[in-house]
Amino acid sequence: MMNKEQHPLEIQTLLLKAQLDRVQLKQATQRFQENLQPEVIKDAIVSAGSQKVAGLLPSVPAAFDLLQKYPGLSFSIAKGLMRVAQARSGLVKTLALGAASWFIYNRFQKKDDTTI
Repeated sequence: MMNKEQHPLEIQTLLLKAQLDRVQLKQATQRFQENLQPEVIKDAIVSAGSQKVAGLLPSVPAAFDLLQKYPGLSFSIAKGLMRVAQARSGLVKTLALGAASWFIYNRFQKKDDTTI
């Protein structure tokens, strides 16, 4: 049996619980709307994609170890980068020269590390 004092307390408890549920639902809806913004979606896709690509690519030391085993491949890569560097586009030329410089620098670094 319920006494008369317990009944209003149970109603107040239920009302507070309903109000809390409404606040939590409103917050969840706001977070969901924020996550639907194009910039947030783009950032999530780019981040996931870059992690997948990074996982597929060999590490720099492993790549240069492979190039050390096959010197012809190293020459082909350098030749291809220099061919791209002759492009008319300034951006493509700059990127190709930067990649060629990085490639040559790391190639000689690897050679210097093995001679020490």
